[in-house]
Amino acid sequence: MNSQRFSLEIRFKDYGRPFNWRENLIRSITGSVEIKEAKVNIRDAIEIDLKNQNSKILIEQERLTIFSEHYLDIEQYKKFIDSVLERIVNNINWNKTSRIGIRAIWTYGVSDSYEDLVKKIKDNNFCKNTIVDESKDVALSLTFSDGKNEINYNSGVMSKKEIMQKYGISLENNAPDNCLVADVDYFSLNETTFNKKNLREFLDRALSYSKSKAEQTKDILI
Repeated sequence: MNSQRFSLEIRFKDYGRPFNWRENLIRSITGSVEIKEAKVNIRDAIEIDLKNQNSKILIEQERLTIFSEHYLDIEQYKKFIDSVLERIVNNINWNKTSRIGIRAIWTYGVSDSYEDLVKKIKDNNFCKNTIVDESKDVALSLTFSDGKNEINYNSGVMSKKEIMQKYGISLENNAPDNCLVADVDYFSLNETTFNKKNLREFLDRALSYSKSKAEQTKDILI
């Protein structure tokens, strides 16, 4: 399976410095007023488009998101994330994460027609019954656990046009018209200290799991 997009999202318990200067100012002015009520209209965000890296970074007060496309080499992707985060944390200091997750979109192009691929998956994986026989498409939606981490998994058959419409991902011109797609969303809701070591450990585990599930998708379904 080929990785088409990685979306790394980190949510934080509190504002990162220097974003929290407004919060501190409002607290000093309002005194006993709850800060959550006073900051309703505060919304700072920085969006950076790294076209040469096929990536986009969105930095918000309580969230950091990095979208990356066409990183076929996972180790190369990890090095990119390391370099980006090092530059970010030199300027913004977050303390605790409330959620961290990475969603990966994987594709495997096939020469089969759309209908033949659907039929092949039905024959290999579903009991024969009226509902399955009458369906014109096929998809699989499952949830998994990996230790304390959770995974939302979806797979199915999609055309290049459908992949573009749903994910905004443009496949290569010479790619087959139809693909088996695995959408693996791996995340943790455990509160952790935000640092490079903890993030790298999470990435190693999440990406290894995601790639494994993508390969299983190909090997088992077709």
